[in-house]
Amino acid sequence: MIPTGLPLTYTTVVRGRPLSYRVTMSPRARAWRLTIHPDSGLTIVLPARSRIDVAGLLDSRSRWIFRHLDRLARHPVPAAPPLIGHGSILRYLGGPLRLELAAGARVAEVDEAAGVLRAPAADHRPLRATIETWYRRRAETVFAERLRLINDGLGYRFQRVTIRDQKTRWGSCSARGNLAFNWRLMMAPIEIVDSVVVHELVHLIVLSHSRAFWDRVAAIDPAYLAHRRWLRDHGPHLVLGG
Repeated sequence: MIPTGLPLTYTTVVRGRPLSYRVTMSPRARAWRLTIHPDSGLTIVLPARSRIDVAGLLDSRSRWIFRHLDRLARHPVPAAPPLIGHGSILRYLGGPLRLELAAGARVAEVDEAAGVLRAPAADHRPLRATIETWYRRRAETVFAERLRLINDGLGYRFQRVTIRDQKTRWGSCSARGNLAFNWRLMMAPIEIVDSVVVHELVHLIVLSHSRAFWDRVAAIDPAYLAHRRWLRDHGPHLVLGG
């Protein structure tokens, strides 16, 4: 069991290589999970009152851990993009949208035929908030549509669907059947959106990332490996300027 009150960051040696990691206890977690984030590195998320052998876990998953850490070292997080403003190019479902600022505009509205997103003129922080709000509203509509389309032939039962600003996940599925999706996926191509939808729908049936889980995913999304690679390589770029 991980004692409370200790520092969250630890350093050890695994298979002859030094490794730093963080441990967090989550009352919502059903099982342990590993995450690797460009800013925080490796984090082990454990359920409350977990008695897992952390050293054994790191050793058993060392190939996965070092493969992803090495890939991150080869492809570092891109520098922060410039501040958004009039004429900036935004991404919507994989295509470009040119941002136009208009003094008389009250909310952000898209003209898809012209490839333009019109928004009220404002300083950077309120402008960014306005653009994010537009993405979130589009995400509510798009995810509802894609869930309905993809689940039509599956018949899986889910509860609430929410749009979130997750830092390390593109989607999630709770034990109660609630689904959540990252609004930044609105910047990705629609096939990537669909792949994440499939992933979370299958979690309604198989909670773990077992062989049975991936077999179900592959049956619905045969190109899921390519879609995962796309998110791994391009996901860090799905951000708003500044």
